[in-house]
Amino acid sequence: MQKPTTRQLHGTVRLVERAVDKSVSGIHTVQSTYAGYPYAVLRQVRPLSDTVRVVEEAQDLITNTVYWSIRTGNRLVWGLAAGALAMLDQTGAD
Repeated sequence: MQKPTTRQLHGTVRLVERAVDKSVSGIHTVQSTYAGYPYAVLRQVRPLSDTVRVVEEAQDLITNTVYWSIRTGNRLVWGLAAGALAMLDQTGAD
């Protein structure tokens, strides 16, 4: 089996980073959509509507922060991998 070149590894790094990012974005969208259904129903109940809005906003903030953290961590990890590969390119290692 032939050893992969740094160019192939760069492509793999970009592919994996994008795949994780798109997957996380899709999961976030679906999760947020489905999490909103019960709140929409509960907001219709007058005595609960103000409390439901506060709880929903808190959950949205937490959820958005978690997904932002995952996506940012993904970019950092794969950015470091790309940087390491760039250093290998500069040294001429293949």
